[in-house]
Amino acid sequence: MFAVAAIWKMNRNNLGGRDPKGRGYTMGSEMEFRMWDTEEKQFMNHSRVIESKVLDLEKNGDGRFIYQQYSGQKECNGKGAKLFAGDIIVTDQYPLREEDGYVGVIEHDDGVFWLTRRMKSGAEVRGMSDGIADYLYEHRENNIRRIGTIFENPELLEV
Repeated sequence: MFAVAAIWKMNRNNLGGRDPKGRGYTMGSEMEFRMWDTEEKQFMNHSRVIESKVLDLEKNGDGRFIYQQYSGQKECNGKGAKLFAGDIIVTDQYPLREEDGYVGVIEHDDGVFWLTRRMKSGAEVRGMSDGIADYLYEHRENNIRRIGTIFENPELLEV
């Protein structure tokens, strides 16, 4: 259902950010990203990662690649796949259940992961929940299930 995404892990200590006592970061030790190729319309797979070294990713091919960061949360109460910015999800809580008129889109802004409610394509709902955002962390105990990504499944979102 989903393309295998190339995942990059970076040790936070190598990024130069340390606590005042120089012990390194206190929250985890790695950040993970996946990369969407806007030209080929797919997530980079592991063989393309090697090829991308030749493409000089620092120049980013005039905006060709879009990086999405791992949110630190997983599907199914922490037992499933990792959730990244750009994932489209449903939960077991209103208004993001399968039978409701909304889906959630994971977004990353200013160092925070948000779960933004978006109207499902073709949904006939009334109200003002479209565009409301909660901290993703607030949904950590909900049974979150990924149903797509904003790139691979834009048809899931209201246009």
